[in-house]
Amino acid sequence: MNQKLIRKFIAGKCSPEELNIVMRWYYSEEALAEFGDKINELWNQKYQTDSQFRKQLVFQRINRKIYSDQNQIINTNNNRNYQNLKNRINWGWAAVISMILLSGLAFWFHNQWKSGPISVPIVENIIKSTTKGQKSTFFLPDGTKVKMNSASSLTFPERFEGPVRKIFLTGEAFFEVNRDTLKPFIVITEQVATKALGTSFNINSYADQQTVKVALVTGSVEVTNNNGHLILSPGEMAISYNNDSALSKKSYNASILAWRHDKIYFENANWQEVIHKLEMWYGVNFTIKNQKYNVDKLYNGEFKSLSLDLVLENMSFNKNFEYSIDGKEVLIEFKP
Repeated sequence: MNQKLIRKFIAGKCSPEELNIVMRWYYSEEALAEFGDKINELWNQKYQTDSQFRKQLVFQRINRKIYSDQNQIINTNNNRNYQNLKNRINWGWAAVISMILLSGLAFWFHNQWKSGPISVPIVENIIKSTTKGQKSTFFLPDGTKVKMNSASSLTFPERFEGPVRKIFLTGEAFFEVNRDTLKPFIVITEQVATKALGTSFNINSYADQQTVKVALVTGSVEVTNNNGHLILSPGEMAISYNNDSALSKKSYNASILAWRHDKIYFENANWQEVIHKLEMWYGVNFTIKNQKYNVDKLYNGEFKSLSLDLVLENMSFNKNFEYSIDGKEVLIEFKP
């Protein structure tokens, strides 16, 4: 990797082929091994009063963007796609690489490999996903067991290399982490990063919900967002309400983990929460009529391995409604 190409990258003038080269280099463990200490040193010089968390957050953002955009980078074939991708590049990339250039490290890097081409091992990403009404159980390359809830997606490398085991989650999943004290296990979501060594925990982070919840079952985890971090003990849950709010911690009840045991669990749930969970669980769409007769009513209930028809039949007596099911479409009509 030469200085000229990195400058072209920062200026946004790389061709798709050149962009591919830069991203493959930046994503490699070789680049991290060579520059990790130097980048940390430069950061500390520039932000001596900042917290360790801020430094970690930049790297989380960089790596999250690498994971999410890597395949599009490799497959970019025209200028319009390249421009769209360039506009989404995280500010952290340019900031860190600019620090390398300003310090003269890029020149040093160029000299280290000017005698020959760079050989970079490429680690492919795997994406596991579920649709509404689906659940999936599988193992990660390190032996960690994952049970993923409906409408969720998990991105992870085909093998874990380097100092951490880092994966990216949208939706909800339960992890039983294979212990490795030398390689922390990190789950990145939109709002928080959850770090563990060997433990079991649940993360709920759906894109259409404002909160992210991390519930610990065994072991210990560290949960981090833009405003700080928390250490959880078994039975505790961390909650992030948005990217800019402080994390909160409290005990959780059985409803948080009920889905793992094929249970639908409602506790003082409003009607919107009930419908959302049933749509996700059974993969259907609801149409509601006469909802004005159901305002401000809360629902409690628990169902295990029941059909949607039986669940709605049970609920209809309590909520006073009639229902019909036509394939994936469900009609509910409340009675006056």
